[in-house]
Amino acid sequence: MEQQARISSKKPAKTGSHNNPNIKYNFCTTSLQAAPASQCAGRHGLGMISIRLVRYNVTDTRCRATSTAAEKQEIGPAMKYFNSQRYINANTEISSVMDAATTCEDGFREKKGMVSPLTKRNNHTFELSAMVLSIMHMLQSVS
Repeated sequence: MEQQARISSKKPAKTGSHNNPNIKYNFCTTSLQAAPASQCAGRHGLGMISIRLVRYNVTDTRCRATSTAAEKQEIGPAMKYFNSQRYINANTEISSVMDAATTCEDGFREKKGMVSPLTKRNNHTFELSAMVLSIMHMLQSVS
């Protein structure tokens, strides 16, 4: 069972950025601190907040793009799996979101002279997803 003690959003950010080169400490803490509930959230709560941040980013990206890989990024199943503590399944779903962001960028690179208008958003999706994976890894190692 998850430890109920409240932790600062900086601790998972520091642990995640130290253990994963895809996570930048400042990006992680800034992202988590944007959600007011993160200040008093436990690890599971921070994981859910991180998944919501991915969902918001993907939804906004989808609004800005019409026919890109962003349309294929689906967060709902990851949230359900995470809430059920089915971390392996949630990991698979979040990993597919990361792949979709990368595939989107690759698609633009393959078109000569084409510059992706979604690079920043795709990079944020990738890094937010890496945060979720890192938090899930922490939760699994506690279990």
